[in-house]
Amino acid sequence: MAHPLKLGAAAGIATLGGLYVWAKGTNGPAPDYAAADAWFVRETDGPKQCDVFYAHPTTDAGLLRWNMEPIEGDACTGLIEKDADLLQGQAGAWRDDCNLWAPKYRQMGFLSQAWVHLPTAPDSKVAPLKASIELAYNDLKHAFIAFLEQRPDKRRPFMIAAHSQGAIMMSKVIAQCVEGTEHEATFVAGYLAGGYLPVDLFGTVFKNLHICSGPEDTRCLISYDTRTAAFQPEILNNLGGGFGLWAHHLYWLLHEEYCEKPDASTDDVNKARVQINPATWSTEAGGVHLGVNTSYKQKEANGYSEPFSSPEGFGSHTTVTDKAVIVEDPESWLAGAGNKGGPGNMHPIDIHFWFYNIKANVAQRIAAWRSSK
Repeated sequence: MAHPLKLGAAAGIATLGGLYVWAKGTNGPAPDYAAADAWFVRETDGPKQCDVFYAHPTTDAGLLRWNMEPIEGDACTGLIEKDADLLQGQAGAWRDDCNLWAPKYRQMGFLSQAWVHLPTAPDSKVAPLKASIELAYNDLKHAFIAFLEQRPDKRRPFMIAAHSQGAIMMSKVIAQCVEGTEHEATFVAGYLAGGYLPVDLFGTVFKNLHICSGPEDTRCLISYDTRTAAFQPEILNNLGGGFGLWAHHLYWLLHEEYCEKPDASTDDVNKARVQINPATWSTEAGGVHLGVNTSYKQKEANGYSEPFSSPEGFGSHTTVTDKAVIVEDPESWLAGAGNKGGPGNMHPIDIHFWFYNIKANVAQRIAAWRSSK
């Protein structure tokens, strides 16, 4: 799922969305995941006790392009404020304890997710969108199969980390390549941050894997969408297109119409999404916020340092609904963070904001998996 842009820019982008019906952009050849240049990082000889497969979020607006060619170079540059490298700002939360595998893939451009009103769009408009979804998904599936085949110690546990578009695509990769396979035995957990993951995937698509119930739970999936009380989804509703409001429809297409087609209600009032509070690693409210990775702010002369600590007691008022994990507005101590994706929408920094909670939990969850063996 794309990062929602600042609202002023988003309104202009929405007017361009209809041009996608004529888009004929070249996607480029499929990456060869046997080759090193198809990966940002591929730590085949890493000495750490776990492996992690990381799928990056949308990083390009993609004007007149359904899918983008794989990112060149070794840095995975973010879309919002051009985070210098998501391998640091996001995947870095896993790197102390895990050997990192981070593939490049032909991601959907931001606009390709925004131009069509999915609940009412005719098949002629939905078909190219589904093809775009399938292209990005298939790249990540092939990368993940290569990861499973190439990692030298097949007995070593592994995790999956992803954000936004990467999280959505990885839900199907997990369903196809982990669920019900021998790989369940070494699967610790999937962190599908900012994934808008529908609860009704469990019991239908996922019958073995389950929703995370605590910080030491394993063979489970985690997803959450960070918001503050200021979130105003109705503003985005009026922009047209998707803009993160039709995620259930994207899942419906991606998972081969696994349920009844979602109705025209936007996701903020539609069926339930998996919401795991990273301060408790369950649906329980409260908890302790351990600090923020502020790498996304690095171009601002603000003097922030790493790690950037939150005020004592921050997190204790965190609440959980079936649509979001709702935190106190951090404006007083981290200017602008609460509105990264528009009023009250913290989607662009879903991992940055919970970076140190994730970092601590990775070690905890690996230890729990090892003790269970």
